[in-house]
Amino acid sequence: MRLAGSALLALLLQDSVCVHPTCGETRPIDLRAVHRAYREAARRITFEVDRVSLENALAAPYESGLPACRGRAGRVASVAPIPVEFIGQTLHFGPTARDGTTHVVTSTRSLRGVIGGVLATPELAARFEVRCAPSTVRVVSATEVRIDEGD
Repeated sequence: MRLAGSALLALLLQDSVCVHPTCGETRPIDLRAVHRAYREAARRITFEVDRVSLENALAAPYESGLPACRGRAGRVASVAPIPVEFIGQTLHFGPTARDGTTHVVTSTRSLRGVIGGVLATPELAARFEVRCAPSTVRVVSATEVRIDEGD
């Protein structure tokens, strides 16, 4: 009993744990306005993160994985039917663009430089029977392409 009394006396004589002094005038807050402000801040932060992510992605290099051509060769390949809009088109699979062709980018130091071109994915290379880079593909018909490798 004596121990309990001592503990009670210590609690009563102890300073208050929380002290809340007056900090000036108070005003009611509009929780809807606070919610709108948080939403706007989140939108701006998300936009900035997306912009930085895009900048990082555009600064990244690209490599298609197509091996370099060992020599010059020409061949005709049969392909799965290609849309008729492609007949007569010329595609150049290589690191640099060529006049009069659609540039299919096989490698670049930065994706930012891929303007007006298409990335050479393994699926696209296989679709046109491209085995190495640089290669120029002329779509002769809906099922036939002429490929000049190493040009």
